Amino acid sequence: MPDVRRVLDHCPAAITELQFGAVPAIAVQVVTDWGENIVRNLAECAVVALAYRAAEAGSRPLYQKNHAVVYGKQGCSGQRKIVGDVDPDEMAAKIERLFGRWTGVSITQPSFPAPPTGAARILYVIDRPGSAQSNIVIANAGITRTSSDYFPMLLMHTILGANASSRLFMNLREEKGYTYGAYSSLDARRLAGTFRATAEVRTPVTGASLHEFFYELNRIRDDRVPDQELQNAKSYLMGVFPIRIETQDGLIDQLTSVKMFDLPDDYLHTYRDSVNAVTAEDVQRVAQQHVTPDRAAIVIVGDAREIEDQIEDYAETIERYDTEGNKKE
Repeated sequence: MPDVRRVLDHCPAAITELQFGAVPAIAVQVVTDWGENIVRNLAECAVVALAYRAAEAGSRPLYQKNHAVVYGKQGCSGQRKIVGDVDPDEMAAKIERLFGRWTGVSITQPSFPAPPTGAARILYVIDRPGSAQSNIVIANAGITRTSSDYFPMLLMHTILGANASSRLFMNLREEKGYTYGAYSSLDARRLAGTFRATAEVRTPVTGASLHEFFYELNRIRDDRVPDQELQNAKSYLMGVFPIRIETQDGLIDQLTSVKMFDLPDDYLHTYRDSVNAVTAEDVQRVAQQHVTPDRAAIVIVGDAREIEDQIEDYAETIERYDTEGNKKE
């Protein structure tokens, strides 16, 4: 058995990329143009790294052959997923020689409790004395990646805060000048998800920034999105989609997502149709269901002495912590 730390130290991230999800599945990307010996060495790196990290995390039973997928590019291939100018049969045979002795066992799917749901808005202040900025996160529970609401949520997120032409950015940066950027985040995972709005703002405008955040969060819920704004968001998503799959790295990332999240096999082929099918009514419906500013968790990292008078009206419950996570009275 090779020395684990030595092997890990000599496995460049650009060559051995390990992607882990919230499920017992692995995507190991092996990148090479230089022949089977290099592949063999990289395979050793990948397997040793997986075993080492699994042991560290106490989750060795999750990392098994029958829950693994090997994707290849520019000279390597995997199980029915091949990217690059390669001979599929030849490269599949090489992968089988390299990984064929890896045995698998039956794995029980892990069970997790349902994420907590808040009944009222709560504000967490992490005191960082002297901070020139306040880092604001407003979050609530979201959707899973396979939810039927995913594409309506994606359009809603794109309109609200996905990029520099979205509502949050145009309001808090372009109109008010409170921040360099304000965004939303749609994080849809296999078992759960979150929806967040974030910005780093100047300390004196922390309260004013919260006002604008909640204005936009309520507006996306209360008002029907104009047809042109919805069409612009669709054009953006359909326009960037080819860019995300035009490289081998990008295509493998998309294929990995399809596998990891149990998406339909035709997901990439139907992506544009799914985006285009979303209506303004769909956007408002999912905003009302999955964007819940009255029950949001607000987290602000900043100078508590400077910001508390500005933010105290935004939640009845305020908890205070230091930067080490210790609760303050």
